[in-house]
Amino acid sequence: MSDNKNFFGSIDNVVLKAYNPHYVTAFALEVDLLRSTLPNLQVKYHHIGSTAIPAIISKPIIDIAIELTNFPLNEEEIEALSTAGYTYWANNPESDHQFFFKNLPRTHHLHFYPTNSVKLSNQIAFRDKLNQDATLRDAYEKLKIELAAKYTSDRERYTFEKSTFINKVLNQKRPA
Repeated sequence: MSDNKNFFGSIDNVVLKAYNPHYVTAFALEVDLLRSTLPNLQVKYHHIGSTAIPAIISKPIIDIAIELTNFPLNEEEIEALSTAGYTYWANNPESDHQFFFKNLPRTHHLHFYPTNSVKLSNQIAFRDKLNQDATLRDAYEKLKIELAAKYTSDRERYTFEKSTFINKVLNQKRPA
């Protein structure tokens, strides 16, 4: 894990907020902006992360996963996103994932994946399982609250510590 917390300082702390129904509208508005910013891309947009799960506490960041037919984005497309207010994480060690964020404190995350990405499929599956199961949703919310209190100034550690729970949910068998 890199130490971005020192670069961004307290402006990038983990702050959880109650669910806001405006998240759905914010997602739609940002997709409209992205369509006009990158009009020639063949993509599918997915609202992922906790803002896509009604009634759960979350960081107030709209996570948008974008399934990209011609992955990765080229320099011209990256520049267009920069002009639209997005910062590109050029040093992302994951070759199958391009990541951008908007504003500080962050308001939006963009995750670009190639079509048929396992990581994207898992994010969608996790979102869907929490939307369908209140017990899982409550357990995840409780974990997030505990981790946010423990890792307020360490966003990466907060995210990393949720991974065991997420993997457990993803590996659960569906009832017959």
